Amino acid sequence: MKHGGLRMVAIFVALLISFGSVTVIAAPVTVVEGSPVVFSGLSIIHDDDRLSLKVNWVGLASDLEWNGATFRLGGAVNPGVAGSSLGTTAYTFGLGADVAKMFSLVAAVEASGMLYVQDNGDGARLAGVGRATGSTARIGLTTDFGMAPEGFDAMPARLIGQERWPDRPGVDLAGRGWANLTAALQTSRTRADSVRIGYTKELGAENWRADVGYGGKYSPEGLGVAVKLYSGVAFGAPAVTLISELALRADVTDRAGAEVAVIAQSGGASQHVWLSGSGWLSLGDRADVKLTVSAPVVGGSDYDGPALFRPINSAAMSFGFEFSQGLISSVNGRYDFQTKTVGLELASRF
Repeated sequence: MKHGGLRMVAIFVALLISFGSVTVIAAPVTVVEGSPVVFSGLSIIHDDDRLSLKVNWVGLASDLEWNGATFRLGGAVNPGVAGSSLGTTAYTFGLGADVAKMFSLVAAVEASGMLYVQDNGDGARLAGVGRATGSTARIGLTTDFGMAPEGFDAMPARLIGQERWPDRPGVDLAGRGWANLTAALQTSRTRADSVRIGYTKELGAENWRADVGYGGKYSPEGLGVAVKLYSGVAFGAPAVTLISELALRADVTDRAGAEVAVIAQSGGASQHVWLSGSGWLSLGDRADVKLTVSAPVVGGSDYDGPALFRPINSAAMSFGFEFSQGLISSVNGRYDFQTKTVGLELASRF
């Protein structure tokens, strides 16, 4: 892509500038207060006892309200690609929507989705993610789906889409398409049961994976603790594995809590166990903090099976700070212990 990429970036910036004055079919488009952000993605690489800093992406995004729906519009460019190859521009554009409807005090549906166009200098790629939920007093249905082609960079997708982009430390979604459905039933005040069905496929290949499993949750009243159990089978081309998960969640206070899970995967002659944990803390009007960690316990890096059945075989960590005041509104980061790379994502509201 040559000058066409520069023209697309210029058009996108012009659209953002005109946010406040747009009217579509007599329905005004308004900017959601506090949603416009300018962001940047950085990488800090530790190699041969040296630290190098690289600016990966810079861009801006905002939420817009129109006709009862909320839309997300954003774009980013990679200055490193433009600097290394004159006339070439790497860009990512994202457009999404959120809708919600309440039928009664106990019945509601919500849906959200994001569509991305990305060009890293070697051709445009399309990616998309979505999520929908429906619930009553005792029954809940949740589905999430998406597709990310091989070579798709998730960093600008996270920066543009924020929480709309699924993010799991240690899991690379590039080159995959997926769809999951979970049906939950609140069987009592302290117990909930669920069934999960999932399907994942490698794009451009024959490999696929299907998941079927049962989950249970027990929450004793007044303790702020929940115990979760999941047991299921994953099968497809060309493997079959059993997956078990035991998790404990503790809401220590209204502002702090933690969740730790032990996941085991067994199939054929291989056994893998890994930990996944998260913690969160609210500092009142100053900031919110969240930390997520995943690390292998048994099996480690000796996995040589199909990519779709790959367990967590290297440690990864992500953290986030949300600030209610100041120039910087959020700082998110992730560290891969295998590549020794730190990724930082900074955002500033205006």
